[in-house]
Amino acid sequence: MKHIQIEEKAFCTGCGACTNTCPKHCISFEEDAEGFSYPKVDESLCVECGKCIAVCPVQKEKPADLPLDNIKVFACVNKDKKVLKESSSGGIFTLLAEKIIKKGGVVYGSAFDNQWNVCHVGVDTLEGLEKFRGSKYVQSQMGDSYSQAKAFLEQGRPVLFSGTPCQIAGFNRFLGKEYPHLVTCDFICTGVPNPKAFRAYREHYAKRWKEPITGIAFRDKQYGWDSFSMVIRGKTKQYRKVRFFDPFIQAFYSHLLLRPACYHCQFKKYNSGSDIKLADYWYVKRVHPEIYHRDGVSLVMMGTAKGQALFDSVAPEMEKVESSMKNVFQTNASFETIVKEPPSRKEYLHTICHTDSTEDIVHCIKKLAKQPLKNQLVAKLRFYKQQLFARK
Repeated sequence: MKHIQIEEKAFCTGCGACTNTCPKHCISFEEDAEGFSYPKVDESLCVECGKCIAVCPVQKEKPADLPLDNIKVFACVNKDKKVLKESSSGGIFTLLAEKIIKKGGVVYGSAFDNQWNVCHVGVDTLEGLEKFRGSKYVQSQMGDSYSQAKAFLEQGRPVLFSGTPCQIAGFNRFLGKEYPHLVTCDFICTGVPNPKAFRAYREHYAKRWKEPITGIAFRDKQYGWDSFSMVIRGKTKQYRKVRFFDPFIQAFYSHLLLRPACYHCQFKKYNSGSDIKLADYWYVKRVHPEIYHRDGVSLVMMGTAKGQALFDSVAPEMEKVESSMKNVFQTNASFETIVKEPPSRKEYLHTICHTDSTEDIVHCIKKLAKQPLKNQLVAKLRFYKQQLFARK
């Protein structure tokens, strides 16, 4: 049998390369009981060409890491205060994307659709970039974004394609060759959270308020970047919780909600083939206090000459300090560490795989994400300390 088969879900990242490459369009993605999507082949249409297997980025052998000496590292902050406030960290992706748009190009990234699901889309206007700002703590559905982007590349248009490391690895395998006017951008990834869990979480508030959701922000900066908030807005009501106290964010931090493949990730360090890697520069005060900003600082890593060239072209529009790989290892554990599946995930799976009840799922998330009293007190003290220093 020469078509893709998912025998172990731990070895499917859901990147979408297989469905985008299929010449017969016989591969679709279907959601399992847990809420993650996996490829399914319509064998009546399949011609056993094997292309879906060939482009799968999850290989038996771990991809080679980019030599550390080849990577340039910077701490950066966008000088545009509005964009900085709306972005997850330092607002650097917007600068990179604006440059591509101004060249007549197309930018791909994750955005909410009309139902508040997270999907990959392409935009070619500066206004369209707004939908990419802010983290989406849900796995995005790739759809045919790889195929769309390839069509633009074949036309000679510049493309900036962003995604998780496994999505970028899948995109590169799908393309199968270098394009001089393509720049890929991924980020330091802890893992991708569950769409079904977040559907239940947001629907919980829509049902309680008896009004539709009108806005969602996973990384609202009203209290600053260090104390970002989860915000869900209705027409007349709003939910806001600082990250230390929001159950969904805490469940994510506890690694409850991740895709099975995330516990066996093959794309740590710098081996996805991306030109640029972004991240929050957590603990930047320890190594570069001179660039710390209350609204966020980006960690920017360049692995290729193309990435460096795009970064250099927008450097005048940012504050930047050259950093080092030593600092990356010290301040962002997710760069090299694969998260472990927590024991409590068994109880979570028992709930989410056996019910579609919004309340049951939300109750389970709240229960399992609840921190011990000591941790709650420490979090509160940390929050109040941050707010006190922010006023000075």
